[in-house]
Amino acid sequence: ADAAKLADALLHQRLSGSLSNLKRTSQLMLADSLLNLGDLQGAYRAITSLYNQRLSLGEATRLMVLQLEYESRIAAWPAMMVGLRQKLDLCELLPAPDAARAQALLALAAQNTGRTDWADYLRQCVAMLADINELVAQKPMLGKVFQ
Repeated sequence: ADAAKLADALLHQRLSGSLSNLKRTSQLMLADSLLNLGDLQGAYRAITSLYNQRLSLGEATRLMVLQLEYESRIAAWPAMMVGLRQKLDLCELLPAPDAARAQALLALAAQNTGRTDWADYLRQCVAMLADINELVAQKPMLGKVFQ
């Protein structure tokens, strides 16, 4: 809750020059905090506000993870599968825990859209990156993927 308040306060400041990057970072932090608080409408607004902005590669990968998290919470499985290959390319640039979570969410989307070929492949990728039991403990919805 404090992170969301801080990010929101930063977003209402007039930032220029090198500080303008802080606005995008604050927007990402706000989206993450709102997702953690269960405020899906607020998270949606924060995520979509970043779509028309020029993002660094790090910001783009972070946005992808947040968007996958959001879409999984609203069961937007087909939307999660759009641009799957590009999402997997971005996953390769993420730290292993973030890559594993993103790929696990994509495996869940693949499973829910009947793409068992992709679900099987993504399950194998996740197994190489993370402890499956720990991942499921952190995000119980993923238990369905790793039964």
